Amino acid sequence: MKIKEIYLTQKEKYEDYIILIKVGNFYNSLGGDAHLLATIFNYKINPFAGTIKVGFPLISLNKVLKTLDNLKINYIVYENKIVLKQKFKKK
Repeated sequence: MKIKEIYLTQKEKYEDYIILIKVGNFYNSLGGDAHLLATIFNYKINPFAGTIKVGFPLISLNKVLKTLDNLKINYIVYENKIVLKQKFKKK
């Protein structure tokens, strides 16, 4: 499955979550999630398959997740067809 298909499938199920997808040595996010990550972390936005994309190296994952936790932003980390982490909404 391609990154855009993965993103759209996961986003449909988890619309209130940031979707991070491992591709090679990077984690990527698309669309509105990419825009939010670019705003928070000052990442460069790149055009990608009719939308936008941001990416960061594997080594930065813990920093990104810690920041998202501190901001109480829900996230899903998708790697090799497996959801590695989820942060559930607190009621």
